[in-house]
Amino acid sequence: MVPFVLRGDEGTLLIHVSALATHTRDMLDHPRVSLMVMAEPDAATPPQALPRVTLQCVLRVLPREGGEYEAAKAAYLARFADSEVTFG
Repeated sequence: MVPFVLRGDEGTLLIHVSALATHTRDMLDHPRVSLMVMAEPDAATPPQALPRVTLQCVLRVLPREGGEYEAAKAAYLARFADSEVTFG
């Protein structure tokens, strides 16, 4: 389960994950990944009935040097401002 940002210019999903996490190592070893996006849960809807879609994706790591990383970081922090510390 990871937060994501949809970058509208090309339909790209941006995720920011810890290098310490097992799923991160798995993604780096096998860049073809599957990502399930679900609607926000609510008390009236059982979890199995929530709208969802599974996307087949190819992971691309952005190098920290350069404008593309900074633009992605800015987009991510615009949605998840509290995650600034995770970029340290």
